[in-house]
Amino acid sequence: MVIWDFDGVIADSERIYLENRQRYFNSKLNLNWDFNTTVDNICGLSDFSNREVLNSLGYITCDDFWDNLVKIDEEVFKKEGLVPTDGIENIIKKLPKQCVATGGIKQRTIVKLELVGFWKKYFNEDNLFTIDMVRKGKPFPDIFLYAS
Repeated sequence: MVIWDFDGVIADSERIYLENRQRYFNSKLNLNWDFNTTVDNICGLSDFSNREVLNSLGYITCDDFWDNLVKIDEEVFKKEGLVPTDGIENIIKKLPKQCVATGGIKQRTIVKLELVGFWKKYFNEDNLFTIDMVRKGKPFPDIFLYAS
C-alpha cells in the first residue's frame, strides 16, 4: 500500500495554499505577514493546526473564517488551474493499492483531485483520507496512521 500526501507530492498546490492564507490572514487579521513569515508559521500544517497557531498568537477565529477560506481556495485553484507533479501519474497508474492521506479537508481535496484528473480515475471515497477523519492534524501523524 502506498499512502500519498497531496500538497507538494501529487500536485504543487502548497504555494497557492500559502499565498491564499497570507492574503487572507493579512486582510482579516491585520497580520502583515510576508510570504516567508507565512511559510515559517504554517507551512506543512493543516488548517486545524493553523487555527491553533493563530490562537496561540492571540488571534481567535470562528468556523466561518475557515469555511470562507475553503471557498477562496477552491476559486483560486479553479482559476489558476492545478497540474499533477511531473511523472506522478506514470507511477500512480502502475500501483495496485494506494490512497491519499492529506491534511486538507475532504471537499477541497476532491476539488484538487478533480482538477488534476485523478478523482474517480485513481482515487475515490474508498481510498481518500482527509483531516476531517482524525482528531489531530499535521504535524501529528494521525491521518497517515488512520489511512494505514
